[in-house]
Amino acid sequence: MGPGLLRIGVVILAAGTASRFGSDKMLARLDGRPMLQHVLDTAASSHPACSVAVVGTDDAPYGELDWGLTMRVRNPDSALGMSSSLRIGLEASAGCSGLHGVLIMLGDQPRTTLATLQALVLATPAAIDADAIAVLPAYSGGGGANPALLLRAGFGLVSRLCGDRGLGGLFRTLPDRVRWVSLPGSNPDVDTPAELRAIARGDRESSG
Repeated sequence: MGPGLLRIGVVILAAGTASRFGSDKMLARLDGRPMLQHVLDTAASSHPACSVAVVGTDDAPYGELDWGLTMRVRNPDSALGMSSSLRIGLEASAGCSGLHGVLIMLGDQPRTTLATLQALVLATPAAIDADAIAVLPAYSGGGGANPALLLRAGFGLVSRLCGDRGLGGLFRTLPDRVRWVSLPGSNPDVDTPAELRAIARGDRESSG
Protein backbone atom coordinates (compact mmCIF):
# COMPACT_ATOMS: atom_id res chain seq x y z
CA MET A 1 0.00 0.00 0.00
CA GLY A 2 1.38 3.40 -0.96
CA PRO A 3 0.70 6.71 0.84
CA GLY A 4 -1.56 7.77 -2.01
CA LEU A 5 -3.99 4.95 -1.22
CA LEU A 6 -4.29 5.79 2.46
CA ARG A 7 -7.35 7.39 3.98
CA ILE A 8 -6.14 9.64 6.77
CA GLY A 9 -8.42 11.87 8.83
CA VAL A 10 -7.58 14.80 11.07
CA VAL A 11 -8.76 15.57 14.60
CA ILE A 12 -7.80 19.01 15.97
CA LEU A 13 -7.98 19.38 19.75
CA ALA A 14 -8.97 22.95 20.63
CA ALA A 15 -11.22 22.64 23.70
CA GLY A 16 -8.70 23.38 26.45
CA THR A 17 -9.52 25.91 29.17
CA ALA A 18 -6.39 28.03 28.43
CA SER A 19 -6.14 28.94 32.12
CA ARG A 20 -2.49 29.94 31.82
CA PHE A 21 -3.12 32.14 28.78
CA GLY A 22 -5.72 34.38 30.41
CA SER A 23 -8.06 34.48 27.41
CA ASP A 24 -9.12 32.22 24.56
CA LYS A 25 -5.68 31.45 23.16
CA MET A 26 -7.10 29.75 20.07
CA LEU A 27 -8.15 33.19 18.86
CA ALA A 28 -4.92 34.95 19.86
CA ARG A 29 -3.30 36.60 16.84
CA LEU A 30 -0.14 35.37 15.16
CA ASP A 31 0.85 36.91 11.85
CA GLY A 32 -2.56 38.57 11.66
CA ARG A 33 -4.53 35.33 11.98
CA PRO A 34 -6.00 33.51 14.98
CA MET A 35 -3.68 30.79 16.25
CA LEU A 36 -6.23 28.08 15.54
CA GLN A 37 -6.56 29.29 11.95
CA HIS A 38 -2.93 28.37 11.32
CA VAL A 39 -3.66 24.79 12.41
CA LEU A 40 -6.90 24.61 10.42
CA ASP A 41 -5.10 25.80 7.29
CA THR A 42 -2.25 23.31 7.68
CA ALA A 43 -4.70 20.48 8.24
CA ALA A 44 -6.66 21.46 5.13
CA SER A 45 -3.49 21.61 3.02
CA SER A 46 -2.91 17.91 3.75
CA HIS A 47 -6.22 17.07 2.00
CA PRO A 48 -7.49 14.71 4.69
CA ALA A 49 -10.30 12.24 4.11
CA CYS A 50 -12.19 14.14 6.80
CA SER A 51 -11.38 16.79 9.39
CA VAL A 52 -12.85 17.37 12.85
CA ALA A 53 -12.11 20.19 15.31
CA VAL A 54 -13.13 19.69 18.94
CA VAL A 55 -13.87 22.99 20.70
CA GLY A 56 -15.27 23.97 24.08
CA THR A 57 -18.77 25.10 24.95
CA ASP A 58 -17.96 28.73 25.72
CA ASP A 59 -19.16 31.69 23.69
CA ALA A 60 -15.86 32.40 21.95
CA PRO A 61 -16.40 34.13 18.59
CA TYR A 62 -15.35 31.14 16.50
CA GLY A 63 -17.33 32.59 13.61
CA GLU A 64 -14.29 34.67 12.65
CA LEU A 65 -12.47 31.48 11.68
CA ASP A 66 -12.53 29.94 8.22
CA TRP A 67 -13.43 26.32 8.98
CA GLY A 68 -13.38 25.18 5.37
CA LEU A 69 -14.42 21.51 5.26
CA THR A 70 -13.57 20.93 8.91
CA MET A 71 -16.51 19.77 11.02
CA ARG A 72 -16.72 21.52 14.37
CA VAL A 73 -17.94 19.56 17.39
CA ARG A 74 -18.26 20.80 20.95
CA ASN A 75 -17.01 19.00 24.02
CA PRO A 76 -19.47 19.57 26.88
CA ASP A 77 -17.00 17.92 29.27
CA SER A 78 -13.87 19.82 28.28
CA ALA A 79 -13.10 20.47 31.96
CA LEU A 80 -12.43 16.72 32.26
CA GLY A 81 -9.33 17.15 30.14
CA MET A 82 -7.84 16.20 26.81
CA SER A 83 -8.91 12.57 26.96
CA SER A 84 -12.58 13.51 26.60
CA SER A 85 -11.80 15.62 23.51
CA LEU A 86 -9.85 12.75 21.98
CA ARG A 87 -12.79 10.41 22.38
CA ILE A 88 -15.26 12.94 20.96
CA GLY A 89 -13.01 13.72 18.00
CA LEU A 90 -12.43 10.08 17.19
CA GLU A 91 -16.13 9.29 17.50
CA ALA A 92 -16.96 12.15 15.14
CA SER A 93 -14.42 10.95 12.60
CA ALA A 94 -16.00 7.47 12.65
CA GLY A 95 -18.49 8.79 10.15
CA CYS A 96 -15.64 8.83 7.64
CA SER A 97 -15.45 5.19 6.59
CA GLY A 98 -12.31 3.22 5.85
CA LEU A 99 -9.81 5.39 7.70
CA HIS A 100 -6.33 3.93 8.07
CA GLY A 101 -5.41 6.51 10.69
CA VAL A 102 -6.11 9.92 12.17
CA LEU A 103 -3.69 12.78 12.61
CA ILE A 104 -4.19 14.20 16.10
CA MET A 105 -3.25 17.88 15.93
CA LEU A 106 -3.15 20.41 18.75
CA GLY A 107 -4.86 23.74 18.25
CA ASP A 108 -2.12 25.51 20.20
CA GLN A 109 0.71 24.42 17.88
CA PRO A 110 0.47 27.05 15.13
CA ARG A 111 3.85 26.13 13.62
CA THR A 112 2.90 22.57 12.76
CA THR A 113 3.94 22.19 9.11
CA LEU A 114 2.55 20.34 6.14
CA ALA A 115 5.97 18.68 5.77
CA THR A 116 5.57 17.14 9.23
CA LEU A 117 2.14 15.74 8.39
CA GLN A 118 3.43 14.36 5.10
CA ALA A 119 6.41 12.69 6.79
CA LEU A 120 4.11 10.88 9.22
CA VAL A 121 1.80 9.73 6.44
CA LEU A 122 4.75 8.56 4.34
CA ALA A 123 5.83 6.25 7.19
CA THR A 124 2.34 4.86 7.67
CA PRO A 125 2.27 1.90 5.21
CA ALA A 126 5.30 0.26 6.85
CA ALA A 127 3.85 1.00 10.30
CA ILE A 128 0.57 -0.68 9.39
CA ASP A 129 2.44 -3.73 8.09
CA ALA A 130 4.22 -3.92 11.47
CA ASP A 131 0.88 -3.74 13.35
CA ALA A 132 1.86 -0.42 14.92
CA ILE A 133 -0.67 1.74 16.71
CA ALA A 134 0.90 5.12 15.94
CA VAL A 135 3.50 7.08 13.99
CA LEU A 136 5.14 9.88 15.96
CA PRO A 137 7.62 12.68 15.21
CA ALA A 138 10.98 12.80 17.00
CA TYR A 139 12.24 16.39 16.70
CA SER A 140 15.96 17.09 16.74
CA GLY A 141 15.26 20.15 18.88
CA GLY A 142 13.32 18.14 21.47
CA GLY A 143 9.81 18.70 22.73
CA GLY A 144 6.61 16.68 22.64
CA ALA A 145 5.74 14.12 19.98
CA ASN A 146 2.93 16.05 18.32
CA PRO A 147 1.11 15.79 16.04
CA ALA A 148 0.54 12.06 16.41
CA LEU A 149 -0.78 9.80 13.69
CA LEU A 150 -3.00 7.31 15.49
CA LEU A 151 -3.45 4.22 13.35
CA ARG A 152 -6.63 2.18 13.14
CA ALA A 153 -5.09 -0.56 15.29
CA GLY A 154 -4.92 1.97 18.11
CA PHE A 155 -8.37 3.51 17.87
CA GLY A 156 -9.88 1.24 20.53
CA LEU A 157 -7.15 2.15 23.03
CA VAL A 158 -8.42 5.73 23.38
CA SER A 159 -11.15 4.47 25.70
CA ARG A 160 -8.41 3.72 28.27
CA LEU A 161 -7.51 7.39 28.66
CA CYS A 162 -8.81 9.60 31.43
CA GLY A 163 -8.30 13.14 32.70
CA ASP A 164 -6.06 15.70 31.06
CA ARG A 165 -3.79 13.09 29.53
CA GLY A 166 -3.16 12.68 25.87
CA LEU A 167 -1.83 9.64 24.08
CA GLY A 168 1.77 9.96 25.29
CA GLY A 169 1.32 7.82 28.38
CA LEU A 170 -0.40 5.11 26.38
CA PHE A 171 2.38 5.06 23.80
CA ARG A 172 4.98 4.70 26.54
CA THR A 173 3.30 1.50 27.73
CA LEU A 174 3.48 0.00 24.21
CA PRO A 175 6.86 1.16 22.84
CA ASP A 176 7.20 -1.78 20.44
CA ARG A 177 4.04 -0.73 18.63
CA VAL A 178 5.08 2.86 17.96
CA ARG A 179 7.07 4.01 14.93
CA TRP A 180 9.15 7.19 15.08
CA VAL A 181 10.00 9.63 12.29
CA SER A 182 13.07 11.84 12.79
CA LEU A 183 12.39 15.49 11.93
CA PRO A 184 14.43 18.69 12.23
CA GLY A 185 13.70 21.52 14.65
CA SER A 186 10.84 21.47 17.12
CA ASN A 187 7.10 22.12 17.29
CA PRO A 188 6.35 24.16 20.43
CA ASP A 189 2.88 24.54 21.86
CA VAL A 190 1.60 27.82 23.25
CA ASP A 191 0.38 28.01 26.84
CA THR A 192 1.08 31.66 27.68
CA PRO A 193 1.18 35.02 25.89
CA ALA A 194 4.96 35.04 26.43
CA GLU A 195 5.29 31.78 24.52
CA LEU A 196 3.24 33.19 21.66
CA ARG A 197 5.50 36.25 21.55
CA ALA A 198 8.54 33.99 21.58
CA ILE A 199 7.29 32.10 18.53
CA ALA A 200 6.64 35.36 16.68
CA ARG A 201 10.03 36.72 17.70
CA GLY A 202 11.77 33.50 16.62
CA ASP A 203 10.13 33.75 13.20
CA ARG A 204 11.39 37.31 12.76
CA GLU A 205 14.91 36.40 13.87
CA SER A 206 15.12 33.39 11.58
CA SER A 207 13.89 35.42 8.62
CA GLY A 208 16.25 38.30 9.41
